[in-house]
Amino acid sequence: MPAQVDDLFARVAREAGRVDVLACAVWGGNERYLEPAWKHPFWEQPPIAWSESLDAGPLAFWLAARAAARRMVRSRRGLIVAVTEPVLENAFEDQVPTLADTFWHLGHYAINRLVRDLAKDARAAGVAIVGLMPGFMRTERVERHMQTLGEEARRQYRYDLAESPEYAGRAVAALAADPQVLAKTGALLYVADLADEYGFTDVDGRRVGNFYRALGLVP
Repeated sequence: MPAQVDDLFARVAREAGRVDVLACAVWGGNERYLEPAWKHPFWEQPPIAWSESLDAGPLAFWLAARAAARRMVRSRRGLIVAVTEPVLENAFEDQVPTLADTFWHLGHYAINRLVRDLAKDARAAGVAIVGLMPGFMRTERVERHMQTLGEEARRQYRYDLAESPEYAGRAVAALAADPQVLAKTGALLYVADLADEYGFTDVDGRRVGNFYRALGLVP
């Protein structure tokens, strides 16, 4: 995989002349996240469960950020964005965690820590690295799943606060256009807060509020 990542960025640099922005939203393990097998104890889980989540999350971000930064530092400018989520240790204390929950926390904590620590070297080279945190993402897959759960579940999960993937994309575009973006390097930023700061809306014209704050999960 490292060689494939390097080849990809070499191709981008060759065809476009430079690499300006990397927005990394890769994640794994969701294909089996809702399977009953995740409720079994960890000693009954296949070894691949680790790599499906951790290799496709923090490892993928590390490899992509490394390859992008090697090219960005040559021009002393660039933006690297890791799409991530806040790790809310005590948000669901009343639920029994599955190994999927454990891997989810490990993966996002690792990504968030990478953002903070890699930003130190990158800042000195003129490259900004931030973590971008959408709210409840209204992807096609999520929409299909919510339709099977019914209206009551949509209210319970506050689907009225769901946002499109394009909302996060507009946040990346706003960050990339900000000449002072380096001041944000190393930070974890909510899409909703950036919408307020930069003045963009979701594709339906709404400025969707902070999902985590609405649920009282963050200050």
